[in-house]
Amino acid sequence: MTLSGLMTGARHHHSGTGREYFTRRNGTNMAVTAVTGDIASGKSSLSRILARLMKCALIDADKIAAEIWTRPDVKRLFAQRWGNDILD
Repeated sequence: MTLSGLMTGARHHHSGTGREYFTRRNGTNMAVTAVTGDIASGKSSLSRILARLMKCALIDADKIAAEIWTRPDVKRLFAQRWGNDILD
């Protein structure tokens, strides 16, 4: 499932406890959690474990970015903005 598929029709709000939620059209809440850390600190491993244990969707930003970088139009726009060295 894509991020846009998960978020379609959802309304964003803060709980007041520092957590963010999206309310789905059916009235149920969906919590959003981000895992951050240094390179090679285990973010992907932890995310996969949590997704499996909690039976929830996992959105892998690294995979999304890698897919975007395969598009010639994206490479062209980045090279126009930051120069061809960015493609090395």
